[in-house]
Amino acid sequence: MFLFDCYAKVTLPMATSQQLSTIEYLATYQYCAFNELLTILSYTPQICHLKLGNSVGIHKDIQTLPITLLNLTDISIPVDHVIFDEFEILIRKIDAKLKVLHITTQSNDLEFLNARQWKQLILKYFPQLDEFYLQYIDKFNIEYQYLGGCDQFLSSFWIERQWIFEVEIDHESITYFIRPYRKRWYEYIHDNIFNSAIEYSKSTRLTIEYIDLHDIHETLTADTARVLAIAQIYHLDMTEENVYVGALIETVRLLPELTLLKIHSLSLHEPVWLHSEEQIIWHSMDYTK
Repeated sequence: MFLFDCYAKVTLPMATSQQLSTIEYLATYQYCAFNELLTILSYTPQICHLKLGNSVGIHKDIQTLPITLLNLTDISIPVDHVIFDEFEILIRKIDAKLKVLHITTQSNDLEFLNARQWKQLILKYFPQLDEFYLQYIDKFNIEYQYLGGCDQFLSSFWIERQWIFEVEIDHESITYFIRPYRKRWYEYIHDNIFNSAIEYSKSTRLTIEYIDLHDIHETLTADTARVLAIAQIYHLDMTEENVYVGALIETVRLLPELTLLKIHSLSLHEPVWLHSEEQIIWHSMDYTK
């Protein structure tokens, strides 16, 4: 079952035994409060997979009783502008033997990157979990005050499950990921098997998709400082085309533990930036050709 209307508003009572549905797959892209979500789920006791395409509204004073969904094994939930404690209240209201959990959040609460919090939550409520996906989007809205300690996601709990910490930087945000390990490009080249705890502990990868060349030093220093407060970087993947070699050197200098580097392409020419008046002259020359 798919619900696409982001604006439609439907008020439902909790389901009775005569109103139950046989739906097993439910995907909705409509915003709803968490209480409304639980009401919808009361109609679908046989649901196996739940995908929410829009953020769920959460409040600390949720009064709804937990709902038991014995067949539910796969949940994908986006939650924005909430703190970890509020999210924990939400997820604990769903009594299910989850195998797969996807969480996407854009929040100012760095507790979402607290590995100990996640470990406690998973062990207590979802011990059967096989796949865990966390996507935490940092829009540069706050100064970092990360108190969790570096490399929390390299403990035995994460390594044994092969859930890997990764980071991506683009022109809008820094995105932190926890996700199951997937074979990487160099393993195909050397036909290696990546299965030792030592290698997993040095697998944290940073992918840079965009570099602001107007002020390479300041931008890279600020971005890498935010990342290194949370995790040491061992693998670097620069996907932008024609990366200026000076930007590459500066990036490598800021990552002292780097062991593996992948580059799309390099440029030896330093970018030249025109002032506004120079841009006007340049464009006027184009039009006169």
